[in-house]
Amino acid sequence: MKTFFILAAVLVLGLILCSVPSDLRAQEEQKEYAYGTVKSVSNNSIIVTEFDYENEQEIDTTYSVEPATTELSNIASLDEITSGDNIELEYVLRNGKKVAVSISVWKQREEEPPIPAEPIEEEPAYPEESF
Repeated sequence: MKTFFILAAVLVLGLILCSVPSDLRAQEEQKEYAYGTVKSVSNNSIIVTEFDYENEQEIDTTYSVEPATTELSNIASLDEITSGDNIELEYVLRNGKKVAVSISVWKQREEEPPIPAEPIEEEPAYPEESF
């Protein structure tokens, strides 16, 4: 009976110790969100100018990109991202780096010229009476 309790205690202790690293990894892999304007982009990273609300200023943040695993929205490949595009990222922290999990891009539209208004014919304030 005594060996049963020792074996059970060792088993419970082993399960607790095995679950701690996965909990730490889960905390590290927690997804976070960011948005801003693309400053530059390469095959494996993207630099985004975003607003830091704590310091109330714009900062440049670098995100690692894994082309094989990063999900893209509104674009087919990273080659379509250009400087000045508005971007939203979902990322995780891995080994102290921000790694993009998904990227959504909103392209800047070229301003269309305004449509000219047709002239409006004004009617006289008082209709002319004919006698």
